[in-house]
Amino acid sequence: MHNIPTFNMDASSLLKDDIDMYLSTNYDLFFRRIYEHINNRIDNIETDDLLCWIQDEEDLLYELRLPRSGFKKAINKSLEYFKMIEEYETCQLINELKKEI
Repeated sequence: MHNIPTFNMDASSLLKDDIDMYLSTNYDLFFRRIYEHINNRIDNIETDDLLCWIQDEEDLLYELRLPRSGFKKAINKSLEYFKMIEEYETCQLINELKKEI
């Protein structure tokens, strides 16, 4: 089984308005995970749509899932991030992956 990452956060941050703020502090790991997850799904390395776990301050785990129908939107968000930080090699990998979606 593939190692699914866990992001820690307060339960109060799970509200929609705050989850974006939380993820903004973890963008790099989160967007790398999106690329990895979609690539692994296409290659059948991962067969489940579980993107990551979110663990709250009471050690409760929440699932964050990425169905195939969300691949295009998620990979485009990742591409925006990697363009912003000028990591063009990763942008090229993402563009190649987009052709397979």
